[in-house]
Amino acid sequence: MIVDCQAHWYPRAFFEYCLPRTTHPLCRRDGDGFIYELAPDVPLAFGPERIDAELVLGALQPLGIDQLVVSNETLGLTTWTPEEEREGARVLNEAKAAAQREHPDAFFGLATIPMQDPAAAVEEVDHAIGELGLVGVCIGSNVGGGPIVGPELVPVYQRIERHGVPLFLHPTTSVVADRVQFGMEFILGWMFDTSVAALSLVLSRTMDACPDLVVVHPHLGAMLPYLAGRVDFEYTTPWGGNEPLAEPPTGYLRRFYTDTVSNNPAALALALDFYGADHVLFGTDYPWWPPDRGLAFVHECLEGERRERVLGGNAQRILKLRPPE
Repeated sequence: MIVDCQAHWYPRAFFEYCLPRTTHPLCRRDGDGFIYELAPDVPLAFGPERIDAELVLGALQPLGIDQLVVSNETLGLTTWTPEEEREGARVLNEAKAAAQREHPDAFFGLATIPMQDPAAAVEEVDHAIGELGLVGVCIGSNVGGGPIVGPELVPVYQRIERHGVPLFLHPTTSVVADRVQFGMEFILGWMFDTSVAALSLVLSRTMDACPDLVVVHPHLGAMLPYLAGRVDFEYTTPWGGNEPLAEPPTGYLRRFYTDTVSNNPAALALALDFYGADHVLFGTDYPWWPPDRGLAFVHECLEGERRERVLGGNAQRILKLRPPE
């Protein structure tokens, strides 16, 4: 059983909804697809292979990938007005739920929630998980450039925890995007941003308020496993400025999950040592990375029962996925 926990699907209904927009992100038709201009001079092309669920399944299932867990957190909704973000999240969630009903053994959606409005985010968690049956929640690594933590957001995480579904982090336009060039936003900026987001959940004591919340920090944990020793030493120094937690920060981080989206065997080995093989999930990053390469990477680096857990067993456990009939 192989479960892809980082696959991306962008519903046609969402782009149709965005066509009337007059401020960024802007959307226009492009043949049978769309151009989604995330910001000035940042046009993203979405052809049928990215927006039609059947074509996404058709690209991944022949590789032996049985089930997809799909998200779409690179669309920049937290740069919209709060009201627009609420509406856009609802459009995305309804579309993911419809695809999940149409492909009940193979297609599973992660909810998008309007993080600019915590009360609305709580309502959308209840709707997307409790009513639509989506299997988890995915949020961007910042909220319109601001942090993903704060007293006002704790009820959001507590509601996700109460529903018993995982919280997936995913990069979005990083807080250093205007300071990097040569493609480093996607090489380093995104990894920096998710590392800040993940560690902030710990240092803000959000994880103390939500001790049973399951968090997935993608891309082998980005920078944090490599910096583990520095994190534990620095956080309570006079210049770090934090009061001691109940345990070192890495004690919390090791309870997180990660995925295999990488291209570095040494980084995978470090992540397996840091998180443990029971906390690593398979992911391809389709359609942005070649899915066959992601699958080959795991087969080349792992074997036996540990490979089976990473490829599917861990995901089935935390997402409560039933095997295909």
